[in-house]
Amino acid sequence: MTFFSCEKKRSKIIKGDIFINETGLYYSKSINIVLKEYNDGSLTYGVSDKDNKLIYQQSVFISFAKNQDWLIYVDNQENIWFYSSDIQTTNVLMRDSLNNYKLKNFCKESIKVPEKLLKELSNSSKDFCFTKFDSVSD
Repeated sequence: MTFFSCEKKRSKIIKGDIFINETGLYYSKSINIVLKEYNDGSLTYGVSDKDNKLIYQQSVFISFAKNQDWLIYVDNQENIWFYSSDIQTTNVLMRDSLNNYKLKNFCKESIKVPEKLLKELSNSSKDFCFTKFDSVSD
């Protein structure tokens, strides 16, 4: 299922590093990102290349709540960072030299987080990697 649309009035150009915090279509020369809100207030996002070939789409069955801590950040290399406290997700779509994307977990794989993003994550949660939830005591 793909939900990309051509709704021009809510389209925004990705220039440099940006935080995506409103629903709509975001695009650059090489990628499109759609952030969609459903009737129940839940959100999902998807990413395609410039030809609308699907790169990544978050499952509609694992949507995140707009009232929880979440963010989507696109860095200068067009890596796409996603954080959600609601569904305890810390993903990044890393772009390689061939412009292919690979989904990684930036906490579990110890990927260096851009400083601007790290500052924002630290403001929203002291433990954005959910380590306190990973440990189970006997």
